[in-house]
Amino acid sequence: MDEGRFNLSKLTEKVRSYLEEQLPELAWVKEFKGAAIPNVPTGTVAAGEMEFVDTSKGSDMAVVAFSIYLIDPASEHGVEDMAMDVREALAANDTLDDMIQHGTVTKMQFGAVNGRAGACLITYKAKVWM
Repeated sequence: MDEGRFNLSKLTEKVRSYLEEQLPELAWVKEFKGAAIPNVPTGTVAAGEMEFVDTSKGSDMAVVAFSIYLIDPASEHGVEDMAMDVREALAANDTLDDMIQHGTVTKMQFGAVNGRAGACLITYKAKVWM
């Protein structure tokens, strides 16, 4: 693999590890294990899609849409507050330490999961040079 090539897995891990550092009160996992609801407030990050937006001058710019999932099993911590904390943390470092051109939270969807558990799906879009 080309050393200078864009690596989506590394970028996904950067988003997850940055959120883990900024919001240690949440258990940040690489993936949810099965359909079971976690025992503690938990988040995970997954790359959902890439859209190529500028392919001029021999370089490609893409927008990578990440899905950030938050689950609060007992709704004790307030999934809405946790979601706003995620948004604020990502806004405070909108280049992810110069790994991306710019990133922003564009949408938050809230819902309930099996009884009292609160859930949120956050869409985070990052512009990157390929």
